[in-house]
Amino acid sequence: MTETGRTVVAGVSSTRPEVNAQVVRWAADEAAARGIPLHIVHAQEWPHGSSPVADPAHPAHVWSTHFRASGAAPRDR
Repeated sequence: MTETGRTVVAGVSSTRPEVNAQVVRWAADEAAARGIPLHIVHAQEWPHGSSPVADPAHPAHVWSTHFRASGAAPRDR
């Protein structure tokens, strides 16, 4: 059975890494059973006092650029 136009979305977080594998496993099973795509979303909280849009001249710019790239990088299974 397939469900046209539907997607299973699973959210994972660096604050609860112990449950991420369970969440992804459940979502993958659900998507496979329904014959629909799986979309995994990663959420990460910005540390206090930092800015996700630091100006290039600001000392936090290098850190925020690295932080954003780390969150966007694909992960091994």
